[in-house]
Order: sequence, then C-alpha cells, then structure tokens
Amino acid sequence: MLIALLRWWAASFISSATEEHLLRAHACEPNAPLPVGRLGQLYYLRALRAPEPQRAALLALAIKALKRWYQLQPAIADDFSYLPALAHTCYLVGDLDLATTYASLLVRYSQAHPTWGNACQSGHTYLGLVALKHGDPEGAIRHLLASAMGPSSPQLSSFGPRTELAAELLDAGERDAVLEFFDASERFWGNGRWQLGRWQFRRWRSRIAKGQNPFSRSRL
Repeated sequence: MLIALLRWWAASFISSATEEHLLRAHACEPNAPLPVGRLGQLYYLRALRAPEPQRAALLALAIKALKRWYQLQPAIADDFSYLPALAHTCYLVGDLDLATTYASLLVRYSQAHPTWGNACQSGHTYLGLVALKHGDPEGAIRHLLASAMGPSSPQLSSFGPRTELAAELLDAGERDAVLEFFDASERFWGNGRWQLGRWQFRRWRSRIAKGQNPFSRSRL
C-alpha cells in the first residue's frame, strides 16, 4: 500500500504543465534521451492509477516513449532510470518477450554494478511475474528470492522491496516462499535510522503468516 501511495503521489505531482513542457523539450531535442524518458515515466505512472480505457491508451504512450528513450540512450549502464518502467509496461501490455528482455538487462547490469540494488529488485520481480504467466511457479519463486539477495539502496532501506511478485505468489498458494522472501529482505534496512518501511513490512509479514494477503491488487 505504501508503494502504491507513493506512485499515486508521484503521478499526481506531475502536472499537465509538466507534460506540455516535456513534449516541447522532446520536439526541440528529438534525439535527447532525457525528455522522452521522463515523458514515458509520466505516462507509465498515470497508467498505474487510470481506469480503462484510459489505462490502455496511457500504456501505449508510455511504451512508445520509453522504447524511444532506450534507443537514444548511448549506454544503458550510464542511466537505467526508466528501464524498470519499460519492463513493467511491456509486461502490462502482454509483451512478455520484451518484458523478459528488459528485465534481464536490469539483472545483468545489477551484477556488473553491485550498488544497483533497485535494478536487481525490479529485474527479478518482472522476470518472476513473466515466469508465473508461463505457468512456472518454481521459476517465479527463484526470482522472488533472488530479488532479496541484491545490495540495499536508499529506496530499499526506506520503503522496502517490491511486493508485486510476492502478492501473485501468495495468490498461487506459495506462502512459505513469500515468508522466506520477507525474512531475507530484512537485510535491506541494516541499521538504518528511518524504520517506517520496516514497521510496515513486518506488519505485512505477520498477516501473511496468518494466511492473509495484505497487498493491493491495483498496483499491477
């Protein structure tokens, strides 16, 4: 729920004026990756909270802009900021092959750059979701646990890891694997001073141990 609220806030914060400015910036510099990447992220965030049919239209705009950003990016190792949104958007529109491609890139670069904890989290999360779509819960569980094995980051040590895949696996009856994921994810906080995310995380774990699924379905 906390992640969903943050996404809602981020999408609300980006005004129509910002969209207009980004469109103008992209028109002025059509080969610059930053404006079109930000534009794709804007449409992606809006799509996550939009009803149909607006959601489908926003996802189409997001994937077009984010693919263009990827084409213009000289080296993804320089900036992977919008790659998680691209992988997730491909998953949401049903292009599982492309979702796998971009999620695998996130995992590969997280291995080459050990400080990229967010890339590891996102990559394994989306690979696990694709595995579930292909009827491979064992593969999804492997990715879930792998997503808890990467390094921490300011975001992970504040709000905790992504829970989309955990929620899907709970629906599939894999409670033990999800509890193992929660226990492994405790390491993200370390000795951090801000414990709000950890407190929420432990509340979720307690509910899961009782057989409940505490996650909002709206985030997918």
